[in-house]
Amino acid sequence: KNFILNFNILVDEIKERCNKRLNIIKILSNKKWGLNQNTLGNLYKSLVGSILDFSFPCLNSFSENNIKKLQAIQNTAVRSIL
Repeated sequence: KNFILNFNILVDEIKERCNKRLNIIKILSNKKWGLNQNTLGNLYKSLVGSILDFSFPCLNSFSENNIKKLQAIQNTAVRSIL
């Protein structure tokens, strides 16, 4: 059971780190900045995608609920970029 709790903590930390970086993308996606979708996508890949890629080897051990948390991060990013 502690093993699962550790993954919950890990996923919460990943989510927190990603959300901080997503805030940058949200700000830069404002029409005032004039950044196009390609640039925003590249920012996402470098700022957020790198964190998610690093956690990829553990993905098989994550619960469905934790996977949904990580998917929510990606969904938020897509909405901000588009």
